[in-house]
Amino acid sequence: MSRSAQRRPGAPLPGEWMRRRGRGRFAAVALAAALLVVSLGWAQPQPTTAAFTDDEHATAYLEALELAAPANRQPCDLDPGFLGLSPDLSLYWDLPDLDPSLDVPDDVEFGRALGGLLLPITGGLLSDVETTQEGPNQYTTTFSGGLLGGLLGGSMALGVRIVHPSGWVSPWLRADASMSAIGANPQCATSIEDSDEP
Repeated sequence: MSRSAQRRPGAPLPGEWMRRRGRGRFAAVALAAALLVVSLGWAQPQPTTAAFTDDEHATAYLEALELAAPANRQPCDLDPGFLGLSPDLSLYWDLPDLDPSLDVPDDVEFGRALGGLLLPITGGLLSDVETTQEGPNQYTTTFSGGLLGGLLGGSMALGVRIVHPSGWVSPWLRADASMSAIGANPQCATSIEDSDEP
């Protein structure tokens, strides 16, 4: 055998290094897969407690504006009209001395009871509300027409409240009215009802 053809002792046989390289890759992939399986099975999320400190402080104050309800100047008046067919309800009230910027009727809201609660009157029904000034901060609001539909032989509640430009509202000055089927025995009583709105 010539010198160039002799194999060194311990040297790999021809092609054996390819087999060793393939086994090495297989072993590396198998080890990586095993580590992945172990890490997924054992690595559970652990709870962490974190504390945050900040030297900056902020203080805010929210103050509710307390508005008085319109004051009832005299008992409300229910005029049933002919056989109770054209009733008018008059509510006599004073504007509390709250803010010189308050304006009537812009800062006043009128209500009608639906489901027992007074809700603001909107749209075309506002044409059935008329407010006149009787003196300094003294007003009379008359409700008529479609607002009093259904009052004949029944009962109804109407009211007035103050709406401050800031958005806060006062309790309602409420008038509860009733009369018989032919307009007999008309009755009206006033009370203060808290508003459900801020």
